[in-house]
Amino acid sequence: MAKNPYLVRTAHPEDCVAVHGNSSSPLEVRDFFLPVESIQKDEITCMMFHKRSEEKPYIDYHQHTSGSETFIPIRGRIEIIAQGVKTYMVPGDIFHIQPYMSHSFQAVEDESYMMCLFQGFDMINTVNLHGSDPYTIEDEKHRALYNKLCHKMDRLVPDPIDLEREKVFCLRRQGTGLFSYSYPGIDLHLKVGRWETHGQREMWEADMKKGVKIRWDNLQTDYRLFFINKGVVDFTINGETFTVDEEALVRIPPFKKFSIECREDSRVYDLDCPDLLHSMLEELGDPAKDRAPKDPGELLALKEKFGCTVTSYEYDPA
Repeated sequence: MAKNPYLVRTAHPEDCVAVHGNSSSPLEVRDFFLPVESIQKDEITCMMFHKRSEEKPYIDYHQHTSGSETFIPIRGRIEIIAQGVKTYMVPGDIFHIQPYMSHSFQAVEDESYMMCLFQGFDMINTVNLHGSDPYTIEDEKHRALYNKLCHKMDRLVPDPIDLEREKVFCLRRQGTGLFSYSYPGIDLHLKVGRWETHGQREMWEADMKKGVKIRWDNLQTDYRLFFINKGVVDFTINGETFTVDEEALVRIPPFKKFSIECREDSRVYDLDCPDLLHSMLEELGDPAKDRAPKDPGELLALKEKFGCTVTSYEYDPA
């Protein structure tokens, strides 16, 4: 297990909760986090396709009747068919799956890796069911129980429709989002809206310049989850600082003050934002129009209205 309780480096199996398979297996799975709340949020697995698919997809076409999934490619190229539309995912993308959205995926390059975030799946019992060989589920009773735990319904593969990546709504490409906002030192892109996560969270891409520092000095009642995609970022949690300089996840438990500081230009995904941040930014509108309240009391009231947990933002380009 990792020595740092907050950090999971995606390339280091010792940081994982469990590892199924190895580098000689066609598909290796690393469990980063198991659920910590009754709503089964932030369960994260990394699928490592060491060999590209030859005869059929690694994951057959199916849909879930409950829960949602978010796919985040880390390396390589992965083909996905979702709702009958075929496209591909590469690092920097996020692909979000809601209930009853049929999908399958396969690696089209060797050594293609993809993080999978689950919400509302019974992954603890699914992991126990898999045991040491999670992908030998040919037994009908075994498969039926697996499908029940994952709310999974197998589907026949349709004749897929090829569509340009820019036109695939569920595919949120790097540097884009459902909505985007620019402020000094930071560009924010809403990757997944609260309406797509059963009202539990928002997911954001933050492209930040060197010198950006953000603090959360109030005690939080939610877990926070960040993925560092690029750059070098210092995290300070309860007064203890550590540096993240490779692709990694940082999960912060409730009731801990924390801050982040960019030591170089960085890309950070906020994967579990509890704030109504989009609603607040939407109400503020274009930053050039300078609609933000100047009075500290009015600003505090605005933040409280939308549950904004950020206590300070600084940008020093020097």
